[in-house]
Amino acid sequence: MTQRQSTKPAVPGEEITDKVLVWSLRSNLCPACKGLKRAHNTLCPPCYRSLPYGLRNALYDRLGQGYREAIQAALAHLKKSVFYATEARP
Repeated sequence: MTQRQSTKPAVPGEEITDKVLVWSLRSNLCPACKGLKRAHNTLCPPCYRSLPYGLRNALYDRLGQGYREAIQAALAHLKKSVFYATEARP
């Protein structure tokens, strides 16, 4: 079974719509570092592990119940870290 590779990440700083959030969850591309992730996970393992405990837990909120705010906070936090990339990593 081959995994689908997407190329349209959620861009930090842009308004994140429900459509973009759902797309991002279905894709295999981490919105923070552009690395590979599992579909239905928000982030790749290295990016997820680099988040503080509270941000990790908030990523389990549902759409419309805090998930949008959680992903925006996580992307803002990761933008300051070494895991954030402006180009796809190899």
